[in-house]
Amino acid sequence: MNTARQFRTTEHAVLCFGTMQHAPRKPCLVRTETGLYPALRAAGCLLAPEDGDSVLVAIDGASRAYVLCVLERASDAPARVGIATGFTLDAEAGPLGLSGERVDIAAASLLSMTAATASLVAPDTRIDATRLSLFGETLSTVLGALEAKVGRVVERFRRVHRRVEESETAEIGRLRVTVKGNMHVQARDALLKTEEDLALDGKHIHLG
Repeated sequence: MNTARQFRTTEHAVLCFGTMQHAPRKPCLVRTETGLYPALRAAGCLLAPEDGDSVLVAIDGASRAYVLCVLERASDAPARVGIATGFTLDAEAGPLGLSGERVDIAAASLLSMTAATASLVAPDTRIDATRLSLFGETLSTVLGALEAKVGRVVERFRRVHRRVEESETAEIGRLRVTVKGNMHVQARDALLKTEEDLALDGKHIHLG
């Protein structure tokens, strides 16, 4: 806002071509046919100018220069788009797409995404997090294979129903099962084998 207000106070301005020098500085330096000027990046110049870029410059009567846009880049490195105070990409009607060979999103403090419906399609997906929380009413997964390596698991459910069509194998160092109510185990054939002691403790024990 301050840059625009200062620019409007000048009645006349000269447009010319320039070459950026010391672009990271504020103000930066731009070289034109008439000399070297300290220049400010105009608020409407979203593409950040870099050293050696050819730019369009507006110079007013007080020798104040404003870089209006980048005409030709001097480097093939990825360009930077945006302004120091941040900006928002807004598509009021229609889709907004980001496309590239590689797309990186980096947030210094918080990354937030909100949508009515979200879809992620990736043959290889990896999530690295110190803490991962999922909240939802329903979770559905369809997987060909699942491999998990977890140091500690704590689960709390109100009701669990699991159906295994073929077989289930568990290798456990120690197992303790506590059932507050009734426990019912039914099988066509059952084998209980211990290498040492087998203890059955109950008020009534029925066999056969």
